Amino acid sequence: MTVYMKGMNGKMDNRPIGMFDSGVGGLTVFKEVKKQLPNENIVYLGDTKRFPYGSKSKESIIELTKQGIEFLIGQNVKLIVIACGTATSQALEEVKKMLDGGAKPDEIINEHLIAAINEVGELFDKKKYFLPQLISSANTMKLAIEYLEPMLERSNTEAMATIVVATVEGDIHDIGKNIVVLMLKNYGYHVIDLGKDVPADVIVDTAMNEGAKVIGLSALMTTTMMRMKDVVELAKEKGCTAKIVIGGAAITESFSDEIGADGYSKDAAECVKLVERLLA
Repeated sequence: MTVYMKGMNGKMDNRPIGMFDSGVGGLTVFKEVKKQLPNENIVYLGDTKRFPYGSKSKESIIELTKQGIEFLIGQNVKLIVIACGTATSQALEEVKKMLDGGAKPDEIINEHLIAAINEVGELFDKKKYFLPQLISSANTMKLAIEYLEPMLERSNTEAMATIVVATVEGDIHDIGKNIVVLMLKNYGYHVIDLGKDVPADVIVDTAMNEGAKVIGLSALMTTTMMRMKDVVELAKEKGCTAKIVIGGAAITESFSDEIGADGYSKDAAECVKLVERLLA
């Protein structure tokens, strides 16, 4: 949950952000928020002597949260973020229950986890969710997928083509990219995941050095989607023969054609089919 208080009349607000960790995993969220907002002063309260966790009962967490909010309000913060990481452990418990109930790992990923993270993305786009919820949801999904991945049946026991995947420079969103990586690996491809905010030269050089047949690019924001064009142009300049496929919330088929990419996919399942067609 996030309590959000805007600055007065939209003017520059130099007050600090208050962040309170009321459960396991909040420190991870804090580190990511600090990384993405390096110029913000963040007052962080977590597992400290001032606010000891004690038992993990619902009542104790609620009382602890109240104390944390009262303290942060006293610090004249402009924004209070409450990171409750207990949702992560609850999600894993739900995954285990579904497995015990006979659900298959790929079914849980495709029909539940992906559907849930897509909803988070829509709420973020509508500004009903903010960066902390986005990061927390991504971390929760990552843990769930890591738990399920060893149980997935590989579609091909032999490693196939090498694919380099990255979120382009300036963009720190990797939820969709991570799902694509998982799906491609599940189909037997050797996937090199370069992560997020990756410069064009690193992407192209890695593809050429590793003999990649495909480069997969992701971008969530309209402000970073033109970095995809940088990769396409650099690949041509350096003589990289890898096919370049793109995707992300801001990307369309027409944009793919405009920058000279080899293909566009709207989601991970479609990306797998697109790669299969390009390599056929």
